[in-house]
Amino acid sequence: MTEIVFRVEHDPDGGYTATALGQSIFTQADDIETLQIMIRDAVHCHFPDAEKRPKIIRLHIVIPILDEDAPNYITNHVRRALRRKRRVPRRRSEGKDTKKE
Repeated sequence: MTEIVFRVEHDPDGGYTATALGQSIFTQADDIETLQIMIRDAVHCHFPDAEKRPKIIRLHIVIPILDEDAPNYITNHVRRALRRKRRVPRRRSEGKDTKKE
């Protein structure tokens, strides 16, 4: 396994929960930073053999944007991340020379 995906949601009782898709791994924390640490720890516990452990951990953050109880922190966190996201340069098509002579 090279990759594992976690669904991250706001817990109505406070904090956040993370559930692995396709694996029986679950963890929770009070904030996103702590949740990331808890997820790494849960993956290490679930896959004790380093060779079988996923190399990539992805978080799918679910934000209920129409819900008035949605935490502003995570909404603002995602907005900042999207603003910082760098554009990936387009790849040149193979076989085409884009240099001007």
